[in-house]
Amino acid sequence: MASTGGEDMTTHWLAQAGRQPLLTAAEEVHLGGLVRAWQDWEPTPADAPPAIRRRGLRARDRMVSANLRLVAHVTKKARRGLGVPIPDADLPDLLQAGAVGLQRGAERFDPARGYKFSTFAYWWIRQGLSRHIDSHGRTIRIPSTHTGTITKAGRVASALAVTLGRTPTCTELAEELGVRQEELERLLLMSVGCYSLDAPLPSGRDDAALLVDMLAAAGDQVPDDPARDQLLELVEQLSQRDQRLIRGCHGLGEPIATPAELARREGISVYRVRDLLRAAEGTLRRLSGADLIAVAPADPGPIRDAEEQVEQLQLPWPPAQ
Repeated sequence: MASTGGEDMTTHWLAQAGRQPLLTAAEEVHLGGLVRAWQDWEPTPADAPPAIRRRGLRARDRMVSANLRLVAHVTKKARRGLGVPIPDADLPDLLQAGAVGLQRGAERFDPARGYKFSTFAYWWIRQGLSRHIDSHGRTIRIPSTHTGTITKAGRVASALAVTLGRTPTCTELAEELGVRQEELERLLLMSVGCYSLDAPLPSGRDDAALLVDMLAAAGDQVPDDPARDQLLELVEQLSQRDQRLIRGCHGLGEPIATPAELARREGISVYRVRDLLRAAEGTLRRLSGADLIAVAPADPGPIRDAEEQVEQLQLPWPPAQ
């Protein structure tokens, strides 16, 4: 099988990184001292004499090239926890972003503090990776001033879920973070990803419909779908309350509603609504004799219920930096 361009670039990058000799402790101290002599020049490093600047640049580049294997290691480890999937074709860009972070770390490394350069550079590599994902990992870019709060909200939500034994509410999460609830809800809505209209719906069939086919404009009829018709027939066999919940949750013949809206209509709690929905969906699976009945909702839309927004945070989040 022919390799893709992304794989070729990644293989070449890793091969070049593997050829670079590692630094000894003495070499790290020596090269770090040359970089510090350049970076600490007053008033700015750009005003340093040409000889000091050249030695500093060469020392920095040597430190970077000798630690490119660390970039590959950190990228491989962090790729699983960055919060968004990274295609193989984008891996060279991710490695390059880590190398940029390594370069920044080399310019700020001070050997007089007594710790190893790899320990100091690890954080800067992670920062380079995170900044790249923040800028390129989403269809709609989230301002960097907000990404830290969103990431922290994910960690705090997971910790609260363990402490409380349940999913924390948006109010509890906002109090723990020290932000207004309205601001937190806005940030959570910003963190919801975009859906491709060309994405196939999981119907378990070869002729799966596309998302765009299921999104009907206001006043238009929903396209005919045998699976949808089959589901409607099965829904008729449920109790009246379960029918209302299933239709409202999945937008079958009526506007889609959140569990909170369904709870207000039925006069029960949100948790009870979710329990009833799970039971009703299990009944539909048994009636159909299938493992999964996949019919797209009329409008997937963003998560609007505050508690559903908190549940969104239970997905893998970036580890603490």
